[in-house]
Amino acid sequence: MNQRVVIPLLVATAFAAGFGARLATERDTTLPSPPPVGSEFARAATTSGTDPKADAKPANQRATDRAKLIEEIDRNHAQIETYQKRMAAIETDFDHDLIGILDAEQLRHKDELKKGKGDNYKLRAQSRDDHARALMTDAEIEWTQQLYLLRALDTVAIVPRLNYLNRVYKLTPEQEVSALKILQDRREKFLRLIDEIPPPSIRLVGLASRVQQLVDPHSAEPQAVPVAPAK
Repeated sequence: MNQRVVIPLLVATAFAAGFGARLATERDTTLPSPPPVGSEFARAATTSGTDPKADAKPANQRATDRAKLIEEIDRNHAQIETYQKRMAAIETDFDHDLIGILDAEQLRHKDELKKGKGDNYKLRAQSRDDHARALMTDAEIEWTQQLYLLRALDTVAIVPRLNYLNRVYKLTPEQEVSALKILQDRREKFLRLIDEIPPPSIRLVGLASRVQQLVDPHSAEPQAVPVAPAK
């Protein structure tokens, strides 16, 4: 099977699998009550003579292997940078082509939407700055990975985005034909990109700039406290 078919299927399958697993666990009424917030980072107390398997967590409650994620990010650093730069160029080309088919009223509406997104982005950026040193939770890590896979899927799946453009801009039949061509060009560029940058790097893109927030504070050895010499 052609890689251009395999890769999008992998992206879609990865997202669908994660979403399906979450639905399954949420519907399971036999699960115990969730642990207190932050307890996943609490250092487990060790007691001699206890069974090490007694405190094993179910598969859906195991903590994220942060050290492995950091290692993956470091190993794929060059690919992540390449993906970010080329994806930005693809989106710039797409936006330029879209502007070319919109009329004056549609362009005004586009500017309003852009301003609204810009304001929301500033608020989110401020929030991130306020918590720049806070450790990411396992749920935040999982969502960040799924978000970038979802964005990749959005680039491959033309019909949902075409429906969105129609809903937002009320495209004419002629504009719809042009928009379809633009979306097809965008997908082709993206498929050429992921021929070189596979999905394992895509899911790490959102975490690459937040490595310091992945470090498990309990993985570091405690610092020794200086002791004054005896007199």
